[in-house]
Amino acid sequence: MTRRPLFSLLLSCALGLASHPLHAQVTESPHTVAPGRVLLEVDGVRFTVGHAEADGGTVDALAVGSTLLTTGLTRSLDLQVGVDLFLRQSLSLGGRRDSDAGFGDVSLRTKWNFWRLDSGAAALALIPYVRLPTSTAGLGSERIDGGLILPWASEGPAGIVTGAMLHWDSASSADGRRHRWSGAAYVRRDLFRLLSAYAEVTLDAESGTWSAREGTLGAGALLRPWGGLEIDYQIQRGLNRRAPDWIHTLRFNWEW
Repeated sequence: MTRRPLFSLLLSCALGLASHPLHAQVTESPHTVAPGRVLLEVDGVRFTVGHAEADGGTVDALAVGSTLLTTGLTRSLDLQVGVDLFLRQSLSLGGRRDSDAGFGDVSLRTKWNFWRLDSGAAALALIPYVRLPTSTAGLGSERIDGGLILPWASEGPAGIVTGAMLHWDSASSADGRRHRWSGAAYVRRDLFRLLSAYAEVTLDAESGTWSAREGTLGAGALLRPWGGLEIDYQIQRGLNRRAPDWIHTLRFNWEW
């Protein structure tokens, strides 16, 4: 059975972890972590259900412990290391079900916040990254790959925050090198001092195959129970046949 690399199904779990301040799950933040501080982001569990394949099969995917560790270097630059600690994907086709599980890829990233208002209410950044082929069971990249992310965010009145990003990813495959383009946008509002809610939309497509595009619409809640700890849950619904039916993510963020 032909199967797609898991990192594309999960939108590269470790890459999908946004950096401080945190506003949504897929859309990256342009803000950096303050020098000398550390931000740990962990997807406790991320479950993707009912992803349709071109050969008629359906893929379910599970990621546990996808982690991004960020430390601030300067006011506008930070360094990030991401890893998928456990991945599993199951392909169902013609009454058969085949599963693989193992360790994922390691990603090395840096974020440059090259523009922001003095008030900090709006910002832009560049996030170049490389992905190292450390995965097992064919669940990630075959060679060293990489990409570039351009995130933007703006704070408005009444506790409303909006943001968007563009993402280009280059990855090797059995058919040669693939180039994927994706975008995401969100709007978030603070409901109470410790609770925020947000809505997020994503679109993902491979160069030259627009028919294989995938879109999702999601909603989430962000709880800040104490100190630097945040608990973030999001549910996403696929908008077309090629997208997963559902994606559930429970994330924990801790800064110190």
